[in-house]
Amino acid sequence: MNCVTYEVSGLENGTTIVPQIPANICTGIAPTTSSNFIEFKKFVPKYIITPPIAPIQIAANGLGINGIGGVARLYEYLETNSSLEPGKAAIFWDAFSELVTEQLVARDRSFDVISGVAGSAGALARRFTAFGEPVTRNAVELIAHHLIKNLTEDGNWIGQFSSRALNGLAHGSSGIGIALIEIGVALENTDFIDAGARAMSTESADFVASAGNWRDLREHNTKASEDKFMYGWCAGAPGIALTRMRALELVPDHNDGHMWRHDLALAAHTTASTGVVGLDSICCGNLGRALILSYLGDSTGQDQWNLASKELLEAIQSRAASLGGFRITAFGSPELQAPSLFKGLAGVGFALNQISGTKQDRIAARHLFI
Repeated sequence: MNCVTYEVSGLENGTTIVPQIPANICTGIAPTTSSNFIEFKKFVPKYIITPPIAPIQIAANGLGINGIGGVARLYEYLETNSSLEPGKAAIFWDAFSELVTEQLVARDRSFDVISGVAGSAGALARRFTAFGEPVTRNAVELIAHHLIKNLTEDGNWIGQFSSRALNGLAHGSSGIGIALIEIGVALENTDFIDAGARAMSTESADFVASAGNWRDLREHNTKASEDKFMYGWCAGAPGIALTRMRALELVPDHNDGHMWRHDLALAAHTTASTGVVGLDSICCGNLGRALILSYLGDSTGQDQWNLASKELLEAIQSRAASLGGFRITAFGSPELQAPSLFKGLAGVGFALNQISGTKQDRIAARHLFI
């Protein structure tokens, strides 16, 4: 399929690809309808995003994964599974890196993975590690210095949408911290690594043992004197588990390594023990937890998490069969089903294929989420 006339958007908000392109094109799944129940089958697209998108077209959405950071993760994934020619990918990466200027980075007041510079950091850092282009080095240095400049005295960040520092992967210190660690490892800069580690450590005060989880401090989720918790990729134990997993992969001998292992064990247990509740999406729901458990098992070698992933998936599928479909909503309406990767039907098919697929498949895809 030739996608030359279509516009690429970020991974998180609304759709993986703007509605003109079915989201399945870039998630490796093709949905079909059978007896009112959605089935997903793998396919290998021959052409994806041809020619490469000009990054300036989506720069207005920011550097987070709901902007160009999400597209960068998508390109990284497509390269890894050989769905995109290296030469075409290089055109994108060069243009993207050149786009990350001091002026663009300075406009970021979110800092986080969803809509801030942290959403681009990991993909750019891994690109620099692999190819060493000076323009990519400049981009990751600009991002790292921006994050360091905007640290609070406590060692975390207060973005424009909150009056206090937040916890978790998508919006909080875990996601921004691991972004700095990714850059620090790529640049061999221990100051960046230590700043990222300190940021993750600031979340410890918000761990509640009775819940096995970290408080969700977003204002709309918290009333006076009332703890609120999220159990998703975006916020809470599942996403935090991913950041500790990645930190241990990057710098296993760091002084905070013992704390990361402790957090990872707690977060993985909570992720596995949370039942089938609410939505089924990757971002905020059941399939996100099941997918994360499979990634944890692959990384740590602890098969118990892969088993827990498959058991949770069976429970999710059983509920979907009884309800006549997966619980996916769009714009808050139960009557609408989004086609997106993070919050929609493309994510359902993606998670089903990932969990039932091979470790090699999951290794290729996991940087869409961490």
